[in-house]
Parts: sequence; C-alpha cells; structure tokens
Amino acid sequence: MNELTKPKTENNEKNEILKDISNIIKSDRKKEKKKSNQSFEYIVGAFSLIFGIIFLVFFTMHCTVGNLFLAIQDGILGIFFFLVGTGISLKLQIRKSEKRLEKKIRKLLKEATP
Repeated sequence: MNELTKPKTENNEKNEILKDISNIIKSDRKKEKKKSNQSFEYIVGAFSLIFGIIFLVFFTMHCTVGNLFLAIQDGILGIFFFLVGTGISLKLQIRKSEKRLEKKIRKLLKEATP
C-alpha cells in the first residue's frame, strides 16, 4: 500500500516545487517591469562609449603635442567613460541572457507539468 501512495506524494512534491519556481519567475518579472526603461540605458551606454573614445583620442593628441596635464586629464576621463559604457552594455547583455533562460525554464516547466 505504501508503494502505491509513495509516487503520488513525490508527484505532489514535484508539483509544489514547480509552482514555487513559477511564482518566483512571476515575481521577478513584476519587479523587472517596475525598473527603468532599457532604451534610456542603451542611449546612456552608447553616449558614454562615444565620449570615452573621444577622450582617448584627445589623450593621444595631447601626448603627441606634449601637454602632459591635459593628456592625463583626458586619459582619466576617457577610461572612466569607456568603463561606464562597457559596464552598462554588459548589464544589458546579462539581462537579455536572463530573459532567454527564463523562457527556457518556462518551456521546461510547461513540459514537466501534467
């Protein structure tokens, strides 16, 4: 008798775990919708990368002219903007990969649930 009821309890436990996972995904999606617009982040990331490249060009220009103070200043600004731009773009790429994984998990959940 125990062997007949055991698979049912395991099935119930699996279903509860799957429901918990789907609830976590739903709550994460609600939190993500409340966050700032991605288009704004794309614009800020693109402009910071452009400014970083421009300041690094100014850095090389001031190095060739021999103005060391402006070269150091432009180098620091260029590296800062470049790192900010790459950080934002990496953040957006990570968010895209999380969405892909979330879709795959949902697909697996649909296949696993009866």
